[in-house]
Amino acid sequence: MIGQKHFDRLVFQVAQSRRTSGNEKRVGYVQSVQRNKVEQKVRVVIGIRPDGSPWVSPWLHTTDHTGGASREQKLYEIGQNVLVSCPGGDFSRATVSPWAESEAFPAPDHATQINGDTLQMGKLRVSKHKQDSGHFYDIWIAEGDEPPPEHQEQTGKPESGGGGQSGSFTSNREPGKPAMKVRIHESGCITGRVGNDDNAPRFAAHTAGAKIRSGQGAYWIDVQGNLWTTSAPQIKDDKVIPNDND
Repeated sequence: MIGQKHFDRLVFQVAQSRRTSGNEKRVGYVQSVQRNKVEQKVRVVIGIRPDGSPWVSPWLHTTDHTGGASREQKLYEIGQNVLVSCPGGDFSRATVSPWAESEAFPAPDHATQINGDTLQMGKLRVSKHKQDSGHFYDIWIAEGDEPPPEHQEQTGKPESGGGGQSGSFTSNREPGKPAMKVRIHESGCITGRVGNDDNAPRFAAHTAGAKIRSGQGAYWIDVQGNLWTTSAPQIKDDKVIPNDND
């Protein structure tokens, strides 16, 4: 028969284990961000107290890579859904990483149009496609960038775990028509253009040669090194296209 002392210890250990396991992984949303020249830290709303006030974590580090010659910093914004990982339930060792999409912070606008990986940074879009001929990669600047709706502070008590804007939703955002675009194909082709129609200035490096085209005029070199043109070349001072020294 177990004694009262041992029983109390067992109850305490079970409660401690439940507290630890309950805090190891928590989801929530960013309440505030602190950045300086060395680091980025955030505080996360990880729950709602019985009185309706937010339960906020201490200042926590994010999981950006800063080792070797490779360093990165992905900016976190107020309202962004995040995952808080606490080894042993200890918030002094906790880290923050990105989590689920929300209406205020959705997936890339072109994600539903692409059968592959996507990235969006404002008007800059990147995607990886797959065709029968292999993979190709697109990098383009969209003509417009409609901002998503602003984050709305959460109220009330969540169903379980932390707060945040998690849940299913349907995005009707436009993917963004390219104003300029670069494409790299693994079969041996690099193309780039400014504009969308056949008259748009463009270049191409292909297994069949290299081409520069603008309007109705084009110059290209075949694999034998022969230069071809649709019109006779003219001599003029090079001031029309500025040098990009940045």
